[in-house]
Amino acid sequence: AEPGTLMYEWFEVGETGKWHIHEVYADADNGDLHVKGFADNYAGRFFELISSCTGTVSDNATPYIKGVLDGISPTFMSQKGGFNRF
Repeated sequence: AEPGTLMYEWFEVGETGKWHIHEVYADADNGDLHVKGFADNYAGRFFELISSCTGTVSDNATPYIKGVLDGISPTFMSQKGGFNRF
């Protein structure tokens, strides 16, 4: 239901109970749309299932996304190179 979501992958790190969630959006508006949907519909259940959460987020995330994630005090990363074929 979110055509602007280009990549949405979940990886478990071994059997540690730790997860890596990788999400890529076509643009900032689509990223905000996805995060708003998650916050409105799933965040409550998601955070009931975990005991802690950390995050690493691109520093070009929108103010809305940064605000939603503020409670987990994410680490912000800056892309310095590379390419993608999207």
